[in-house]
Amino acid sequence: MNRITGVALSVGVTGIGALALVGADVPSVMSSLGSITLIGTLAKFSVGFPLIYHYLGGVRHLVWDKMPEATLTNEEVSKASYALLGSATALSVILAFVSI
Repeated sequence: MNRITGVALSVGVTGIGALALVGADVPSVMSSLGSITLIGTLAKFSVGFPLIYHYLGGVRHLVWDKMPEATLTNEEVSKASYALLGSATALSVILAFVSI
């Protein structure tokens, strides 16, 4: 899942870069997209989830690097994976409904 979110982020940044290269006003396009009720909420979630998941996955790996003896059992890795998925989903849903 960490690799999938990393690829999704790369594709998204490439798309935004391509828009900028062809002369699109990227901030205006993103603002317009975000202001559409249902589509904007889905778009915010689609950007937020990979970003949050990938970031929290990196934090999880830092914890694993610092305390491998306490955190790298099969049971602890499974618990951490479910906690990561749940927290990333919850944070993404909350942020998708925030109007900035």
